[in-house]
Amino acid sequence: ECAQMEDSGNTGETLWSGLGVLRDGIGAAAPLLDMGFGAAQAGVNLGFAIGKFAAGAPFQVAGRAVGAKDGGAAQRSVESLVDSIHLITKTSISASHEITKASLAVGDSALDIGGVDRGQVHQLLTTHVESQVGKEGHQVKEALLGLATLLAEVGGNMTVTNPLLLMQGASSLAMLHEEQRAERIAKRESDEASAQAPAPGVILPDNSDLRNLSHYMRYSAAAYGHLAVQFLGAIPSDKSRSEMFGDEACISALTGVSLEDILIVIQGGELYRPGHFVAVDRKNREVVVAIRGTMRMQDVLVDLVCESADFDSVLDEGGLETVRGKVHRGFLKSAQRLASDLHQTVAEALENNPGYDLVITGHSLGGGVATLLALLWAQIPAFRSRNARAYSYASPCSVCRSISQAPFTRKHVASVVTGDDFVSRFGLATFRELQRSLVALAPLANSSYEEKVEACRGLPRQGLDEKLFCGGKVWWLESAEYHPHPIVQVDPIKELHRVK
Repeated sequence: ECAQMEDSGNTGETLWSGLGVLRDGIGAAAPLLDMGFGAAQAGVNLGFAIGKFAAGAPFQVAGRAVGAKDGGAAQRSVESLVDSIHLITKTSISASHEITKASLAVGDSALDIGGVDRGQVHQLLTTHVESQVGKEGHQVKEALLGLATLLAEVGGNMTVTNPLLLMQGASSLAMLHEEQRAERIAKRESDEASAQAPAPGVILPDNSDLRNLSHYMRYSAAAYGHLAVQFLGAIPSDKSRSEMFGDEACISALTGVSLEDILIVIQGGELYRPGHFVAVDRKNREVVVAIRGTMRMQDVLVDLVCESADFDSVLDEGGLETVRGKVHRGFLKSAQRLASDLHQTVAEALENNPGYDLVITGHSLGGGVATLLALLWAQIPAFRSRNARAYSYASPCSVCRSISQAPFTRKHVASVVTGDDFVSRFGLATFRELQRSLVALAPLANSSYEEKVEACRGLPRQGLDEKLFCGGKVWWLESAEYHPHPIVQVDPIKELHRVK
């Protein structure tokens, strides 16, 4: 009897959980419903416009053959019939839309009256992630709450739901980008042609820069582990797959460090603790911390905890004057966690190897965390004296303007951006501007370039202090704007967010 009662309780709990998921689904369906029916209406309008033209064309051709302007009464009769069917179809779609919306509203109200609460999907996801990360439930819930807030804001600001209109807005925005890029390229090429040299302000790397950027990318790649490296085919030409089997062997093959000099390898990762390894590079006299990019559910949550957090850095190492600004909250939490977890290991490695430098590197999420970890550790005298510095690849937006190009940051951080990689330009504030631009340009597909520029110019803009950028010396690789230079140093605030 006890077992039957327990089974009954589990069944009731499962049923209640299922009803909760159902109510969450109804809530999520409402905005998607509007977009779906909007797409249907747009498709019907396009189809009937083509059909009307096709139906009337024979009559128009026949009319012109006898000298008439059009197909006469016969053409108008056929077009009137098509219009009538079009109206009936549009009315049916509108009625179906309203009936479906009403049905969803009734279902939601019934579940509400029955005491079924929303948030079951959130709770189930929380339970799943907590089971993966152990005893960090409060941090998981905080991250999921931030994600839910972000998604709510995204849905609330997207006032245009017709996907075809949004596509038109995106096309118009892309055209503005390309027009303005073409103007910049033409001006720069003209300046270089007249000067017979790189345009003023164009900074090219020296051999030491190129060597370092290439060298530490190998560490960043090795942080992904042997399975990811082999899947991507990033195997050195002088190594076989068997030599790359196992994370330590992969690290050694890519970086050249010996197996006994690999001090820590963490691939599993937890929330705010991405995969990483620590190694001693005896050839280059360095202790290297390499941080993995996004690979797991926990890493995705860190990426999406993208609200800004307060951070105190240093303006200039000479006076150690504090500069207070904003940074990516998820990356900061991860950097603080690694700073605590790895401090003793790194300090001992440096103590055991006098004269060795400290290097932190990473790709994507790992690059953002490496940037902030370097800024934290470079404020510690024992680490700063070892030239603590970071190399961030596919560098995400992680620090605000005042921190990004501060002399202290430029000394201790180098970032690499490849081509038009959106990761290095995308943040919460930038996304809000993107939304406004898409909505404003959606109805202007047939407008002039000047009208589209004017529509964007009148939009509210996020303040520069609200935006996040790459940090330090930023190297732009394979830029369409600086051809034929394969890599140049740029100011990310001026160059990577340039839409007038």
